[in-house]
Amino acid sequence: MIKVKVSNEPVKATISPVREVTKTETIEVEKIVEVEVEKIVEVEKIVEVEKIVEVEKIVEKEVIVEVPVEVPVYVPMDIDNGVVYDEIDEDDNVLSATTYGDFVFRYTFYEQSKLHTVNFYEALLKIASYAFYGCESLQIDVLPKFLQYIGTSAFQDCIGIKTLILPDSLTDVGNAVFKGCSKLEHIKLPKNLKYLSNNMFENCAALTSIDIPDGVEDINVNCFNSCTGLTDLVIPASVKTMSNYAFGRCSGLRTVTFKGTPKTLTTPFNRSTGITDIYVPWAEGAVSGAPWGATNATIHYNYTGE
Repeated sequence: MIKVKVSNEPVKATISPVREVTKTETIEVEKIVEVEVEKIVEVEKIVEVEKIVEVEKIVEKEVIVEVPVEVPVYVPMDIDNGVVYDEIDEDDNVLSATTYGDFVFRYTFYEQSKLHTVNFYEALLKIASYAFYGCESLQIDVLPKFLQYIGTSAFQDCIGIKTLILPDSLTDVGNAVFKGCSKLEHIKLPKNLKYLSNNMFENCAALTSIDIPDGVEDINVNCFNSCTGLTDLVIPASVKTMSNYAFGRCSGLRTVTFKGTPKTLTTPFNRSTGITDIYVPWAEGAVSGAPWGATNATIHYNYTGE
């Protein structure tokens, strides 16, 4: 029976999925740097010693033993995926993480429903498809300022996001990026984005307004489908096409104002039966298909904003 003091050096271990954490765990430690006889604790097993002696008389400075102790555990980060899991619960759910490198890979945090915090690498360029899909607890309000690309469904069903600022560097977005973010109330779109993708904000019911930058040319299929919180909409002069159900099933939508004359409107307001007024700067017949799916709307032609 002896007291043993373990080395303060980090003990490396591997846990699946590979991650880097600092926490206290009970593990098997082999390196002992000090032996004291004065205070007694239980030693489970002596593995190696220079000579065979009674336990109570061991005084060597280097003794190899096997004993359960509590020490900090440092697990290497997953360099290949460029991420460190900062906090993990007892069921191996990732709670918080930090990204490294310029790319967040596909499915990196797929359906990690308890993930609430992500510290993004400041020079991040790309977030791949499904990277944060189904992260229901995720709370972020701004994405890195150099970000250029967000892949398909990267943040789909992230119902914890309420407000989000997208950087002006962002020029490429996949389909359904924010689909199902049902508590999203406000989002700032980048000024250099030329299109809004298919299903981009579908079922974002809490979204009450959207400021579409002058520069967006295409609003694609189902982009704002079932965004029932929208009430008034302004379409900038830069928009050239609006596809089917771009603002379909927006039951709260009442007025739509066009600042320019699109080339193509293919029933973007299907089943948005609450729209009462659409204000357009063109003459009747200049854009075919009126009322473009808004069956109950009055079209105000040659509108100048006065």
